[in-house]
Amino acid sequence: MTTGIWSWIANECGWIRKPTRKVDAIFVLAFDTSTSNETVAILHGHETIVACRRDCKNHSSTLLPSVESLLQEAGLAASDLKLIAIGLGPGSFTGLRVGLTVAKGLAYALKIPLKGVSSLQALACNLQHEANNLICPTMDALKGEVYSAVYRFAPDGGFLQLLTQAARNPEEFARKISQFEYDCVLIGTGVARYHELWSRILRDRLVIPEQDWLHQVKAEEIGRLALSAYLREGGDDPKIVEPDYCRLSEAESARNVHKTPPETPR
Repeated sequence: MTTGIWSWIANECGWIRKPTRKVDAIFVLAFDTSTSNETVAILHGHETIVACRRDCKNHSSTLLPSVESLLQEAGLAASDLKLIAIGLGPGSFTGLRVGLTVAKGLAYALKIPLKGVSSLQALACNLQHEANNLICPTMDALKGEVYSAVYRFAPDGGFLQLLTQAARNPEEFARKISQFEYDCVLIGTGVARYHELWSRILRDRLVIPEQDWLHQVKAEEIGRLALSAYLREGGDDPKIVEPDYCRLSEAESARNVHKTPPETPR
């Protein structure tokens, strides 16, 4: 892909920039339950006050205690919070439902706005200073697929989404990103599972960071993304916001199969 195509994409799609509107910093509660890595943070504006992460198999029993613990550590009351930020996925269907249910409940109870953002984009933001490379966040979606997207960051923090998030065949995804002329930085739980495939197709253009934390969604980035989006466009309607599963659940797939009309005999 030639360098000129970046100018075309930027003109057609537009770099998404950080908001320039000046506001007093507010306390933001952010969390993500898209994977078994439960991550929670409290921010004051874009600055992290406290944060925690833990491996978790049952978010429904640990998420609220984590929130309460962080509020106590920060010396804050729940009433001090002014925005709830939540990762909408993709990821674990059960984890996403639990996280969004808690987020909606807190927003209703505290009468404050709710803002959901992409968990994959938050993962990509771990490398937002890599302005010269493609950032390719992946999550193991099982069933031989990866949840994936492609971003390119600008030096000032703006970004372009070059491939929207979707559940993809990993080989098709690798061949698609190999068409770009930039090194591809892969992060997330999909990296280790398909390491041989990435290496075979991307070869010397494959970059995999060694630091474990770069491969995990961080609530701090969920909070920063959500606050920026909230300042640009306002909060989400808790009545209609839903997780982005990127594909049907097994139950929904089964229902669709049963709904398929039989072929008409000829």
